[in-house]
Amino acid sequence: MILSEKIMSLRKRMGWSQEELARQLGVSRQSVSKWEAAQSIPDVTKITQMSKLFGVTTDYLLFDSPDDEEVMPFAEPATTAAESTTDHIESSTAPAAPAPQGRSMSLDEANAYMDLVQRVAPKQALGVSLCIWAPATLILVNSLAALNGAPEDSFGGVGIGILLAFIAVAVFIFNTQGSQLSSYAFLETEPLNLEYGVEAVIRRRQEAHAPSQRLASGVGVALIIAGVIPLLVVSELTGSDAASSLCVSLLLALIGIAVNLFVRNGMVSDSYQRLLQEGEFSVDDKKVNKSLSWFPGVYWLTVTAIYLAWSFLTFTWPISWVIWPVAGVTYGVICIILRARAKRAIA
Repeated sequence: MILSEKIMSLRKRMGWSQEELARQLGVSRQSVSKWEAAQSIPDVTKITQMSKLFGVTTDYLLFDSPDDEEVMPFAEPATTAAESTTDHIESSTAPAAPAPQGRSMSLDEANAYMDLVQRVAPKQALGVSLCIWAPATLILVNSLAALNGAPEDSFGGVGIGILLAFIAVAVFIFNTQGSQLSSYAFLETEPLNLEYGVEAVIRRRQEAHAPSQRLASGVGVALIIAGVIPLLVVSELTGSDAASSLCVSLLLALIGIAVNLFVRNGMVSDSYQRLLQEGEFSVDDKKVNKSLSWFPGVYWLTVTAIYLAWSFLTFTWPISWVIWPVAGVTYGVICIILRARAKRAIA
């Protein structure tokens, strides 16, 4: 059991209400309620008071234990004078425990970060989807024009206008929402020292989010598969380029929805792993991230410059958007190579 569960269990064992426990400790009922809901953690003074009040050791309260562990009585073991002298000598000569390494993270700070990610994630996901829906709209406009007998490029200006509008909104979202997370950039590069009880709260929120993560992954994969089927059927049965283009725009639209689900839930899931320093956010990987922090900015600024130069010099806007998916795949490959080299260098 974690601290919050132990406080509730011991209070009920004593037959006390939250108000009675609050009166005994000299705090408000709201404070006790927050302790039992794992929304805050009592300070050391209150921990000591509760250990005496409930008749348990502070170790029992502070350290996790199996659910069936019996409550140990609060008592200091008797020691002889010789044992006391020996303990004193050993304690005076024993080396001091090393100080915790890394940046300290309190429960309030962790909750503020996780809540912020949950607010930002849907907007960031929308920005990514807009980048996918932008070319889908351009293809849709041109395909509808072709099916109606109009020249394929007759509505090209409309399609390009919508594409640029989508991209502009996406860039605005990335800039405004990304700036809110900039104060937590240290989570990518610095080791963390979570204060007592913070890890338990994070893991509880992580477990609560897991079903949503699994559902989003399943629905996203199903949408992508559903989008491929019409394209294969139409290409095989009709051979019409305009009809096939319509199916491509439908596929991109469904991919945009699927990616929205992936990004939205993935950002929340990653926030838990960042705080717990697990997976790709382990302490060793943070060292790698710190050494490669320069790369994303340089890469995407270069890609943007190439895209704009190509598009404005050749006026091939209906084609030049292809640089973005190509750049995305290339970025992943380069990151894998650079991370592998950085890990070898650090090791």
